[in-house]
Amino acid sequence: MTDQTTGRPNAWAAFRALTRTFLRRFFDNEIPGGTRDLAMSFFWLIGFFAGPLALMPVANMSRYRLIVLVQGPEALRLLSRPDKTLLIVLGMMAAAAISALVWNSLMLERRDGLILGTLPVRSGTVVTAKLAALAIYIFGIASAMHAVSAALNGLVLADQAATWRLALLGPIAHFVAAVAACAFVFLCVTSVHGLALMLAGPAAFRRISTTLQMLVVAAVIVGFAHVGGVIQGVAVFNQPGHAAPPAPWLLLTPPVWFLGLEEWILGEAAPVFTQLAATALIAFATVAAITVLTYAAAYRRLMVRVVETPEDGARGGVLRDAAD
Repeated sequence: MTDQTTGRPNAWAAFRALTRTFLRRFFDNEIPGGTRDLAMSFFWLIGFFAGPLALMPVANMSRYRLIVLVQGPEALRLLSRPDKTLLIVLGMMAAAAISALVWNSLMLERRDGLILGTLPVRSGTVVTAKLAALAIYIFGIASAMHAVSAALNGLVLADQAATWRLALLGPIAHFVAAVAACAFVFLCVTSVHGLALMLAGPAAFRRISTTLQMLVVAAVIVGFAHVGGVIQGVAVFNQPGHAAPPAPWLLLTPPVWFLGLEEWILGEAAPVFTQLAATALIAFATVAAITVLTYAAAYRRLMVRVVETPEDGARGGVLRDAAD
């Protein structure tokens, strides 16, 4: 449908069409195979991560029952925090791996400008549609990975602690914290992606993009190597009757921030978890804001200039002009 006064397509119809197109692009990159094959591989990938996350609460059921019988329900809340942290860590690592896989689809590309710049669509509509597609992709993957594990983890803990409050809040708290942690990882990648594009310029960014992508993969490997230390650190200061504060380095680790968010949602937690929850929310808001701002700036700085420059200059001068 076209706006009769401006001759442009209806903004809402254009937004929906562009959002669907950008969302499909996340399943279509340089990996060999067609779009359909890649989409199916992503579903299998999500299932690969979601399966172990869902089984972990069930595997802990007997241990949780023994803790309640011997030490009481409050001890269960303390001693289950390392397990919650492990679930959050594994989800964050999965998000980092997927973001590296779809690296080239996370930002607007030159071909977006070449195609969309010739259409009578407002730049704001393009940027908003890309952000909407990104949000659907991020929260869709995070929700798919954590929905079952959050429900099972919350219900298992509630069953063993025999409290209605945990039965109601437990699944919600874990789902919100775990999904927010996954989204935080995606947004960290997109914010670094956007900042590098804005600071280095399009030409330089194309040279360093692969290096940044490899750094994300390296971060996953390094993070995996330190999972045990983070879990052990959480376990140390969550022993029943243990009054010592957490190690200072532990408070700087993002998984513990989102553990704090979960405990804050559950309520009646130590003040340190309130501080951790505040850190998680501030960090999440910061990377989200950077992503939104750099997306808008990238479209104006790169895409419009690329469209305005003749195609025969695309291999050299186009990107240099776009960086001006």
